[in-house]
Amino acid sequence: MQDIRHLALKGYVEGETEEFVNENELSLEDEVIHQMDLEILQKAIQSLTQEQKERLYLYFFRGKSIREIARIQGINRNMVWTSIQKTLLQLRNFFG
Repeated sequence: MQDIRHLALKGYVEGETEEFVNENELSLEDEVIHQMDLEILQKAIQSLTQEQKERLYLYFFRGKSIREIARIQGINRNMVWTSIQKTLLQLRNFFG
């Protein structure tokens, strides 16, 4: 059980950590659905161009503004915004 100590804020506490883990376990069906969603997302991301991937990364994971991304990439802000919107629509279509 000590191998799951990273799942609890306080680390491993006998009797408490087991309860925490059991409460947060997904059913087999939920695990399969989750895995399928991850596979779909991976395929969707692989279908993107390098520019689309970079813009999404900068926007969502690095917290850059549209203006900052446009400056970094040396393009117009409207092009960045339109590209991000189209990319999100493209990703949504994978989940139909």
